[in-house]
Amino acid sequence: MPTALRLLPFAATIATLHAGAEPAATTAAPSATGDKWQYNLFNPTPADLMRPMSTDRPDTTESPITVDAGHIQIESSLFDYGRNDDGGFEEEVFTYGAMNVKFGLLNNVDLQIVFDSYTEVKTEDTATGITDTVDGFSDIQARLKVNLWGNDGGKTALAFFPFVKIPTGTALSNNKVEGGLIMPFSLELNETMSLGLMPEVDFDEGEECERGL
Repeated sequence: MPTALRLLPFAATIATLHAGAEPAATTAAPSATGDKWQYNLFNPTPADLMRPMSTDRPDTTESPITVDAGHIQIESSLFDYGRNDDGGFEEEVFTYGAMNVKFGLLNNVDLQIVFDSYTEVKTEDTATGITDTVDGFSDIQARLKVNLWGNDGGKTALAFFPFVKIPTGTALSNNKVEGGLIMPFSLELNETMSLGLMPEVDFDEGEECERGL
């Protein structure tokens, strides 16, 4: 049940709140005429120059489009459920309040803080019936998205998207600092269809480098 909110501007004492169930934009629509490179975290992009909201789904679908400078975008999922049956063990994962808080730093750069407010993991040994449960707050992931082109229009868009996982020491944490790099790319095929690619390299401590697409 994902939701997204946009707060604007960051520097204002009282922010205007926009709630949205808008579809994620893969390639931004052309913005109003204006030099947006002058705006930053403390000099927000005016509302009439803002690009359409574009959302990320960590580990699922990432967008190459960034949050406008000086604005905050909050993306959340109230509840997620996952189930896995592997090698005689059944695992159920209940996640509450998955959050991605995004800060527009520059016209083409945003900072993202990703975490799960509460997660419960139940693992059952199907042979013995023994169940083990761990729960708590997740590790925190800090991500910096740098759009290389296509932020404010064009058929294609590409971003450079490094991230680092910061351990929190909870029961769910592996107590290791890990990270990686994502290169989200989008191609507008026509008015109703687009193609997205998300090559990713993960660097996990004590394990071989993992790659994905």
